[in-house]
Amino acid sequence: MINLKGKNNQLGLTPKLVALLLVFACIPTMVVAYIGYDATTDMEEGVGTRFEATAISLADKVDRNLFERYGDVQAFASNRIVQERYNWYTQE
Repeated sequence: MINLKGKNNQLGLTPKLVALLLVFACIPTMVVAYIGYDATTDMEEGVGTRFEATAISLADKVDRNLFERYGDVQAFASNRIVQERYNWYTQE
């Protein structure tokens, strides 16, 4: 009679069960890891786009605000009353 007992049949039930559970646990884990990695890549691009839009908006607001203050300074500097120092502390 031919001996059909291979190395696999010499193992007990516990090592076989552990090996099967590891194999069946690794496949779904790798699938979930890939999906998570792909999702984080998409999220990184989205966050970068949102930060870029926020930075452009903020820079535009600062630029407009400074331009308004620059106009105020020019108007204040061209005011004749401000340039006459002898009138600075007199009340009218």
